[in-house]
Amino acid sequence: MLNGIKMKERLKKIFCNRILVTIMLLLFPLLIDIVFFKNYKLEINMEHIFIVLYQYLVYLFIFAFYFLNKRSKKIKKIFEIIIKYRYVIALLTCLCLVCLKVNFSSIGMWTTYLSEDNNTITIGIPRSIRSDEWVVQTPYMFAQSMSENKYELNNENVGNGQNMLLVNAPVKGILIFTKILNLGFLLFGRDYGFSFYFVVKLIGLLLVSIEICLILTKKDACLSIIGGFWIAFSPPLMWWLATSVTDIILYGFAIIIIFHYFVSIENLKLYKKILLALLMIIMISSFAMSLYPAMLVPFAYFMLVFLFVEWLKYRKNLNWKDYLIMIITVIISLALIGYSIYISWDDITKEMSTVYPGARFEMGGNTKLTSLINYFCCIFSPYTRNQKMTFSNYSEISSYIYPITGLLIVIISFFKDFSTIKDKVKNKENWLFIGLLMVYVFLMLFVFVGYNGIVSRITLLYFVPPKRAMLVIGLIGIILSLIILSKLSKNDKKIFTKLQAMLISILVVLISYILIFESGYNSYLGKKEILVLIPIIFALTYNFICANKKAFAYTICIVTLFTGMTVNPIVFGTGNIYNTDISKELQRIESIDPNARWAASGNVYGQLLVANGIDSLNGVHYSPDFEWLNTIDPKSEFSDIYNRYAHISIELGSKINFKLNSMDSYTVTITYSKLKELGIKYFYTNNLIDDETVSEFHLEKIYDNKNQRIYLIN
Repeated sequence: MLNGIKMKERLKKIFCNRILVTIMLLLFPLLIDIVFFKNYKLEINMEHIFIVLYQYLVYLFIFAFYFLNKRSKKIKKIFEIIIKYRYVIALLTCLCLVCLKVNFSSIGMWTTYLSEDNNTITIGIPRSIRSDEWVVQTPYMFAQSMSENKYELNNENVGNGQNMLLVNAPVKGILIFTKILNLGFLLFGRDYGFSFYFVVKLIGLLLVSIEICLILTKKDACLSIIGGFWIAFSPPLMWWLATSVTDIILYGFAIIIIFHYFVSIENLKLYKKILLALLMIIMISSFAMSLYPAMLVPFAYFMLVFLFVEWLKYRKNLNWKDYLIMIITVIISLALIGYSIYISWDDITKEMSTVYPGARFEMGGNTKLTSLINYFCCIFSPYTRNQKMTFSNYSEISSYIYPITGLLIVIISFFKDFSTIKDKVKNKENWLFIGLLMVYVFLMLFVFVGYNGIVSRITLLYFVPPKRAMLVIGLIGIILSLIILSKLSKNDKKIFTKLQAMLISILVVLISYILIFESGYNSYLGKKEILVLIPIIFALTYNFICANKKAFAYTICIVTLFTGMTVNPIVFGTGNIYNTDISKELQRIESIDPNARWAASGNVYGQLLVANGIDSLNGVHYSPDFEWLNTIDPKSEFSDIYNRYAHISIELGSKINFKLNSMDSYTVTITYSKLKELGIKYFYTNNLIDDETVSEFHLEKIYDNKNQRIYLIN
């Protein structure tokens, strides 16, 4: 009877305590709103509602974690099934999306720019800041499919024959194997080819990221899938999705994976080795012909370490036949790269001799330490206007999200016992970690300290702006974090106790808070943003140094979902360009006057002409078109302005003049006599030209709709 009474009292006490804790948790968000945000009058508006609801959302995520944790066995089985059938799932996904003409382009900006209604189904927000894609690369791709001589190396409609291999546009023949993602244009045409380019790139990036994580984590299904999403949908790769930045990582990862399977699998059949060699030729060629040294150089250091360690670990599996296949693979790859460079050499040398970017020589240094916390801004960049970012733009500050402070703490603890360092170095399981750590430090020193001219030239880092090196540093940071997390989660002995980990995590949060207000980010990250950041920084740091694999995986998965996967829109087709009234009119005129040459007032309008397969004097030129430039500037008085990669705008005037707008943009004023000498028949603009200019240039307006105007030059 007495024991029964004691049991009731104990249960009552537990029940009361739980009620008390529940009440405290429910009131805590309101208390934060009152004290931290000074809402003493308990005003009800959207800002304060967000503050309270967000904190309740954190509770919901914690509850979801415990819910999923209890079903970890089922989740593990799902992950194992995904890993087992990953290639089938990837292939079916690609087929479905390409059949629906899905792409991830910001092509929707064209309808905004042209003041037309959105003519294509779009889910998400097109990004104006991604002009490198929707203004530059996309029109070049379309130009190849719309020109009379489709997919030729030199497109005569762009200037006087832009080399399209150098601008990542599809080129037919053997050269397509140096730009393999463009194969869809040749096989399926414009719309399906454009979809193929984006879908295969994104799904391929996810697939190779998962494969890399399988190598790093010894085939840990859960950590590999989460790690794959973590890398593939990271802010840098999403903000730079349609550029060489992502191409280089995709092809580079593929090279590492192919080499790993070639050397690690014993008794691999000869035909499989030959197939791997053929794939390797395509990947090496595509990697090299990305022609973006700013990323190629630092990422090559990462690759060389990875490949060298793989060879050291598995070299006993190789025989003379394997080495012969490897040598032939390298020779064929170099031959394909050499041929591509040979036929493009004049254009390459022209680009290298430009004022911008050819004259670039980087020595690193002068980078603020606060750039290490760029990822704080990346968490909010998909949801805020770019105008709020006064110190940069979202693409440039995009960074990998990983627990950098926690990583440095664990690395220091790994090497703190000097007596065991020799044994750790001898252990081949640590070779990759140590090698990548050396590259990590090497690039960090370049970015934050800098090297002199000789070292920069020898290491080829003079090609690399520190901002691009930071992208590789961040990627290596994720790789090192995955290696550590995989090792520590399998080790029963933890580096830190829960109390130590909690204190360290709180300290990291405080340091982060100070860094924000000591940097230029304080104008961007207000109290609401900091409220969001605090639990994220704490959770990433705490779960990482505690090696709580599941909690860390769920946290980074949620962060990646909201920061990377929401950057690019989902678009169906290319109607945002070709269903517009102006494009229909341009193609109508082109059909009845196909040999006419055009000019446009702005660089963007010049690129619209290019996208419609029209011979355009201006737009965006990767290298200067000296043929027409020398016609209007025979004495080369303005060569410092136009000898560059440039977005070119045109004005009509009574005197020739060049005006540099920015490092990659200039405006040229052309006279009537020079326009006629250049053979310009049509002028496309969004401006209403005044009567005096109309008279001077003998203009006849033949189209005027929604501020889009076409003039015939008589």
